[in-house]
Amino acid sequence: MAMTPIIVELGIWSDNHLRDFNPTIVNEGGIELLRRDKAEFTRVVEQQYREKLATTMNIING
Repeated sequence: MAMTPIIVELGIWSDNHLRDFNPTIVNEGGIELLRRDKAEFTRVVEQQYREKLATTMNIING
């Protein structure tokens, strides 16, 4: 969770600097939210991570 802001900034940087070199980078859904509202994108990523972690812990614990 502490790395989320760094990952988000890398996503923004990649979108701005690598798209010309790799036009197959996904250009829908999450990236649109990232472009519009970085704080909301970060909140969604953290929420999805928590949900996935909870599901994983339920599978491991039975």
